[in-house]
Amino acid sequence: MTEAERTAKRQILALEGYYDRALRAHGSVRLILAGLITACVFLAVEGPWWVMTLAFALLSTYLDLRMRRKLRASLDRAGSLKLEEVETLTRSTIAQIAAICLLYSIPFALLSFAPGAGPMLAVLCSYGALLVASGQHWITAKMPLYTTPPFILAVAMGALQAAPGEWGVMVLLGALGMINVLVVTRASYQSASELIEAQLSAEQQAEALELRVQERTKELEEARTRAEDANRAKSGFLATMSHELRTPLNAVIGYSEIILEELSESSPEAIEADVTRIRAAGKHLLGLINEVLDISKIEAGAMQLREDRFSIVELANECAEQVKPMALARDNALTVEVCADPGLVFADMGRVRQCLLNLMSNAAKFTDQGQITVQIGVRQGGHNRLVEVVVNDTGIGMTKADQANLFMPFSQVDTSYSRAAEGTGLGLAITRRLARAMGGDVTVTSELGQGSRFLLTFADQTAAVVSDVVAA
Repeated sequence: MTEAERTAKRQILALEGYYDRALRAHGSVRLILAGLITACVFLAVEGPWWVMTLAFALLSTYLDLRMRRKLRASLDRAGSLKLEEVETLTRSTIAQIAAICLLYSIPFALLSFAPGAGPMLAVLCSYGALLVASGQHWITAKMPLYTTPPFILAVAMGALQAAPGEWGVMVLLGALGMINVLVVTRASYQSASELIEAQLSAEQQAEALELRVQERTKELEEARTRAEDANRAKSGFLATMSHELRTPLNAVIGYSEIILEELSESSPEAIEADVTRIRAAGKHLLGLINEVLDISKIEAGAMQLREDRFSIVELANECAEQVKPMALARDNALTVEVCADPGLVFADMGRVRQCLLNLMSNAAKFTDQGQITVQIGVRQGGHNRLVEVVVNDTGIGMTKADQANLFMPFSQVDTSYSRAAEGTGLGLAITRRLARAMGGDVTVTSELGQGSRFLLTFADQTAAVVSDVVAA
């Protein structure tokens, strides 16, 4: 809520309070008082003075009721009013109330010239009306300056006629009246202001709560959308996996049947070729199943890491030799460069090998007639050394949108090229989770058509192992 909106709201609440307390709640009371004052004038003052009192009372009441209807209509559409319109409505309402107060005071002032008890009635009625006006007219702090002077004047006129020449008494009575007016006005306006501020604070808290509920609802909707996307991705993954698992399994079954048929009539060389294909298909199928089991273990928190001591350089060269046939099949050159030799490191060698093979295999799959470079380095990261392995390729690269989903399980980069490549799409997701479990991470930098750069880091636990040995 802006300051202008808060100011407009404060004035609207002040008008609402005046309407509820002074107009709607006390309207019938003013009619009764007008009747009682007329009856008192009729009984205490000789002549037709009561007619004059009744006429002004009826006229004032009519204007009062008319102003009440207009104010209610304006307040009903207060939510659409701007600050300037609210200020105009406030000034107009105060002006109308001041005019009505003037009409109410005229018969009291004229009673000062009535015979008998007229001046005393004028003082009593004017003073009572003065207290009512000072207690109720708190739309603004200065409002009593416009509504109470007619009643003060009527009090003074009645007092002068009731006790002519007693100026000291008149001054004392006037001072007492002004003090009462100031005290009542200040107390009423302060109470009204505190009530309005409390109501504004309650409305602001309600708006803040509603906004918070809307934000939480939006967050829940986004979470539901993400869950639905993950469910759709998992469904797509299962559909793809059914094909991926069926293909090598069909090869195993098919070549097994061929071997059975050729056992009696084929040479051992032909059987050896078929057995080789069965072994390759079986290994491929085993790799797919292992990836599914690995991601299941990681998500279930059942993955356990070992502590091995090994050379990362030798391990990287072994992995490169294993991937080279795949790279050469696409006319790619695969090289390993040592930027800084970490020496022997402590980590889970099997999981590090799995990460390296995933990154190198991906580079070989998505690069044609290009260069794949594996760079090994080391840097200090907190209490442990971090081993760095960078896999650069000159392959097809990726868009920003593809990179955002690259490490999500059950998701693959949705291109015709990636669909042609075999696999579950779990390799990079497993690699990142394994790296993070080993105190590192996997990040990617890539541009479409410009190749990709994967950075694998993992913590060398040598310092922790040495500390454990010393403590033992």
